[in-house]
Parts: sequence; C-alpha cells; structure tokens
Amino acid sequence: MTTPFYVFWNCAECHSRTTAQSAFVRWMRNQKSLDSVEGIVRTDMDHIILRYKTSLDGRDFQLAMVVEEKQFGAKPDPAQRDILSIINQLCGTSGRNLRGVKTRTSKMVWSPMFRRKVRVRWLGCHLLQFSHSGPEDSDWIKWDHKVIDRHILAGLLAIERDPYCPEKFIIELLRDRHNKRRQPMLFGLDTQAA
Repeated sequence: MTTPFYVFWNCAECHSRTTAQSAFVRWMRNQKSLDSVEGIVRTDMDHIILRYKTSLDGRDFQLAMVVEEKQFGAKPDPAQRDILSIINQLCGTSGRNLRGVKTRTSKMVWSPMFRRKVRVRWLGCHLLQFSHSGPEDSDWIKWDHKVIDRHILAGLLAIERDPYCPEKFIIELLRDRHNKRRQPMLFGLDTQAA
C-alpha cells in the first residue's frame, strides 16, 4: 500500500493545512492502479546537480550527481533506497585504468544546450541528512552517514569536493595521472631534461 504523505504546510493566505505536494502527486496517490500493491513504486528526486568543470590539464567535464535530502534525521525507506541504487548503477560507469585499477570513467553524451557532445562523469546518488530542517538550524549534518560541517556541505553541493571522499577536492579526481606532457620550466631550467 502506498504510504501516506506526511509533510504538511500552512497556507499564509487562508491558514489551511495541506500536504506539501503538487496536485499531480496528489492525483497519483489517489489512483488505485498506481498503488504499490500493484508493483508500482514512485519517488521524487530531491536535487540533481550538474557542474561544468575544467580539469588542471584542460579537459572539460560535466559532473553530475543526485542528492537525496532528509530532514529531522529521517532515512530513505527501502523502496527509495532500491530506486536510488538502481539509478546509481544505471548511470555509473566504471572501468580500469592503464594499470588495471578500477576507476570511475566519463561518458560522452549529446548536450542539447551546447549542441555538441560533452564528457560527463557520474558522481553518484548521495544521502544528505539534517538533524533539523536544514544547515542553519541543525546540530549535525550527515553526508552518506558521515558527519560534515556547513563549509564541507557547500563544497560538496558546488561539486568542489569529491562526494565519495568529502575531505578531498574534486580536481584531484579529475586530473590525468597518465599525462606525459612536459611540465613548465622552473626559473628557466627544464625540470625534465636529462
């Protein structure tokens, strides 16, 4: 059975209390054929974040991730965890580098906005939890079950930090470790000359 919707808000004009959902979502909830007993599972995606980034070696990337936000320490229910896991597996691409080590790879996809193919690196689905309603009033903030501060959170949402390892900056993930281009000369001396 489809679970009831528990988020409410009070209208500032008429002061009536209603669920914080669109008319379409309310309509879907009232359709018997769309009930979970029929094998239909629906969930919303809280935040889809995309960031254009250029790595140190000049390669352009679109970095993409999904952030599932939960307030008051809530956790995703089993169906929502399952959907997010499936999406993560469908979108995620991994491969092996030149040394055979597993790594996250990029995928070239068509961008209607840029009207060309762009390199996209999927950074996964992540859980963001607040002890209260948001960063300003919470005693703690958790990213994938690890406590972080507001500064780290801002870096994660700006995709300046690696969402899998928030202490690291994203540029480290993007650098080309196999780049054999010559490094610039230091004080006029060629640092790679034999």
